[in-house]
Amino acid sequence: MYAILKGAIGLAAASFVSLGAGAASAQSTATLTLKNNTAVALTYQTHSCIGSLDAPWPASIGATPATRNAYSTLTSNGCSVTYQRSDNGRSCRFVATRLRSSLTGPWNYPTVNATASSTGITCTYTITSVSTNGDWAVTLNVN
Repeated sequence: MYAILKGAIGLAAASFVSLGAGAASAQSTATLTLKNNTAVALTYQTHSCIGSLDAPWPASIGATPATRNAYSTLTSNGCSVTYQRSDNGRSCRFVATRLRSSLTGPWNYPTVNATASSTGITCTYTITSVSTNGDWAVTLNVN
């Protein structure tokens, strides 16, 4: 009886492990490029990403754009990032995400919300590529 029970538990554990491995999702990448189109430096305020970010956001962005990749094996990918003008404190907050309903389901089209803190700053974006495997790229513009 003990051998049968032990065998059944071992089979159940092996089945669970194989189901878990089969349910794992492939990695998807959100590539975010932040461009400063103002005459002053932008200073980093905050960010939050789904999954892992390949490098920290720079403390300051001048004329050279900053590109970061957010990697995720979940049902979503993307980042929220906020940068502020160094001269007047006005800021842009971007929330760039892509979702799907399950680990094996199709990806929805990415969404980006761009919010300016006040008048005198413009926050825009352009989605530059979208792949069916969850990868996508966006350029975030601060003007």
